Amino acid sequence: MYLVALLVSSCCAASFLQPATVETPLRIGSFNIKTFGKSKMNKLVVAERIAKIVSGYDVLLIQEIKDKAGLSIIKLFDMVTKLNPEFGYVMSDRLGRGVYKEQYAFFFRTDRVYVKSEFQYDDGPDDGTDVFSREPFCIQFWQTMTALMLSVFAVCGIHIEPGKVPEEMDGLLDVYNVVAARWGTRNVVLTGDFNADGSYLTRTEEEKLLLKNDPRFLWVIGSEADTTTKIKSNNAYDRILVAGTELQNAIVPGSGKVDRFDLEESPILTESEAYAVSDHYPVEVSFKFV
Repeated sequence: MYLVALLVSSCCAASFLQPATVETPLRIGSFNIKTFGKSKMNKLVVAERIAKIVSGYDVLLIQEIKDKAGLSIIKLFDMVTKLNPEFGYVMSDRLGRGVYKEQYAFFFRTDRVYVKSEFQYDDGPDDGTDVFSREPFCIQFWQTMTALMLSVFAVCGIHIEPGKVPEEMDGLLDVYNVVAARWGTRNVVLTGDFNADGSYLTRTEEEKLLLKNDPRFLWVIGSEADTTTKIKSNNAYDRILVAGTELQNAIVPGSGKVDRFDLEESPILTESEAYAVSDHYPVEVSFKFV
């Protein structure tokens, strides 16, 4: 674990904040915020948009965190908790081969879930003989809204190396099996920027993937999606897979989708405005446990 931050406030929240109820679906997403760091967070309009996007999720994986000092994620957390004080976050170690490193962060609503455990997958020395350039970071969550059997589930996030997409995606099967055995649950979400399209992964390669041919996995975000903000691009780089019968049965029909920054009480962003936030849109799915 790199850092855990929690803030639960008894003071009045922002006027638009709607308290979660048992009937409210749990919204889980993944967002590659391109080159997330000081430069992006110093642009007030962009930073405010990112904070508003993050605050709309119950659990959100953030990828491509570049700021070595960690000040940018603290600033984002401060902005998010001004919108909704019921938030916490947990970060991975800095990951990657050589001098290039990234981090993952999970932001989560503390009134809806809490972190039961975390696990940084390690596939050995970062010398090129290992499978992953940036190993998956997994969190075991306990959803606190109901007392149903499905109270514990896991989310594993990864930003896959563009040049090794088939190899790393096949490696996720091992990650799932390790996590399922470690935490005693089959209910796992695999998500992140898989770079799973275009020149990085052909349709023929995708059809041969171990995950594609394993009936335990439901592809909530598939190859038909466009997860990029550039109009000229049409690629399903970002994906969500759900394993576990109980978790699959809890999926809200039609909730697996691309979040195109169409923020409540805000106009639809232009292409350049969206790209200033990131070259990726978030992807999401919602679960209802009652």
